[in-house]
Amino acid sequence: MDVTSPVFQSGLVFYDILYDENAACHIAFGSCYPECIAGGETMSRDELAAQGGNLAETHVDFMIGTPTMNVTGLCVDGREIPIIQTGRFAGAVMA
Repeated sequence: MDVTSPVFQSGLVFYDILYDENAACHIAFGSCYPECIAGGETMSRDELAAQGGNLAETHVDFMIGTPTMNVTGLCVDGREIPIIQTGRFAGAVMA
């Protein structure tokens, strides 16, 4: 989410990851969700890893975001794509 999120705009911290992660963008460290990889639910750990799935003992979300935050994606070919500008999604199209 970005600064236009109703949760962000409420100004409240709920101390519950399922709510608070909707108040900002978040970075997740740790184990991937297999269902986010096509066919991942039926893959072994080795197959998930071969498809780029991260395997770890845990999964932790860290919230990031402010009205002044900018995030730029760096592509393999060196292109830079704005993802978030001044706290709002830039509407970038990945091609």
